[in-house]
Amino acid sequence: MWLAWQQLTDVETGLAGPSTWHRDHLDPTWLQLHSANGPFGACTTSPARPNHRLLAAPEPAGV
Repeated sequence: MWLAWQQLTDVETGLAGPSTWHRDHLDPTWLQLHSANGPFGACTTSPARPNHRLLAAPEPAGV
């Protein structure tokens, strides 16, 4: 995402670069990260799910 941001904010890209980045890179990534099964899904609160849920911690190495 960072490389795409750098490319699309270059002066030679034009003024639409940042909006293109938001549409093509940020929005889809954000949706995946915050989906119910995504890595940040447990961080979302709503009336239907008012409490955060704890995810299982990985087992320590060598146990």
